[in-house]
Amino acid sequence: MASTMDWAGVVLAILDRLLLTQAELAARCKVAQQTVSGWKTGVRTPGRYAQRQLVQLAREAGLPEPAGLYPPVAPPLANIAEQSPAKPATGKGTDAALKGEWLRLLEALPATERQELLDYARFKAGRKRGATTRSQ
Repeated sequence: MASTMDWAGVVLAILDRLLLTQAELAARCKVAQQTVSGWKTGVRTPGRYAQRQLVQLAREAGLPEPAGLYPPVAPPLANIAEQSPAKPATGKGTDAALKGEWLRLLEALPATERQELLDYARFKAGRKRGATTRSQ
């Protein structure tokens, strides 16, 4: 959904409504002024952090929020922990139960966040494998 968003229009509306300069918007989004210029012309699209900042600024400006741009955040881990068994299971089937629980949690994530988590896990697994082979 965020990839089909008209970020150039959002940036222009924010700059207009909040009477910000590109440099001021850049400071609020923690990017360079040239980056904001790229968003404004449609040459670039904002990254995830900047998108969230722009959505927040759009709310401040009273702009209509596109449905589904940033869906409600999944429940905090504390709530998930409360739903899980208090003691870790032991014995036969433990691995299968844990894998099932992890799959359930993964499926609850939005697709983009799930992909980011899987990419990170692959990256960490590759680094760990590389460190193990170097130390031997």
